Amino acid sequence: MSGTGNGGGSLLWLRSDAAPLGDVGDVLEREGYVVHAAPQSAPDAHAASLGVDAVLLDGLEEAGWRFLRSVLSSRPDLPILVVSEALPTAARIGLLDLGVAAHVSAPVDPAVVAARLRWARSRRERRAARSAPAIEIDDAQRRVWMDGEALDLPRREFDVLTVLMMNSGRVVPRERLMQSVWGPSYKPGSRSLDVRVSRLRKMLGEGTRDGAPTIETVPGVGYRLLV
Repeated sequence: MSGTGNGGGSLLWLRSDAAPLGDVGDVLEREGYVVHAAPQSAPDAHAASLGVDAVLLDGLEEAGWRFLRSVLSSRPDLPILVVSEALPTAARIGLLDLGVAAHVSAPVDPAVVAARLRWARSRRERRAARSAPAIEIDDAQRRVWMDGEALDLPRREFDVLTVLMMNSGRVVPRERLMQSVWGPSYKPGSRSLDVRVSRLRKMLGEGTRDGAPTIETVPGVGYRLLV
């Protein structure tokens, strides 16, 4: 692959007649991409994705979902931007579960498409460069170690971390987290989860410790732990 930095290289643009992006090709070429365009349903779309630096999925139809499931099973870190009509929550969670973190709703300015592609590639490069400390959890003793160092976590913070670790790399919806930690009596509008997550970030050294695990906030959906 020929890309360097967060721009340029080769890009597979999978088109959908239902969601045209107008002059986006010109913008991408100005970003330095060599653009290879094809329909989402092209039988060789998966093979074409193996040699590119990024993918732009223009529209999200059944063929697009099949492509995502197929290609991300072999290239889980491939930067992919999905542009589509507004998606329901279940579909957004589906994208996140597959590993697609970059999605924008159409119609969108081509310059935004280029910026989001840069972000997706930058995120992939940061994750590849990380040397994350190992986290160990002993559920029986309710103890946590990070790189062999014991962490003294309060009860709720321990439970939140345990659920996030069990789903590491995948988004966990707020409601599911709160049900798992607080049980059926949880209050949907409570900010208790946000307080616990904020404390956990500090306890894990996010932002202050090299390679510390990151708890990502997925607006309107939930949280995801990256280790």
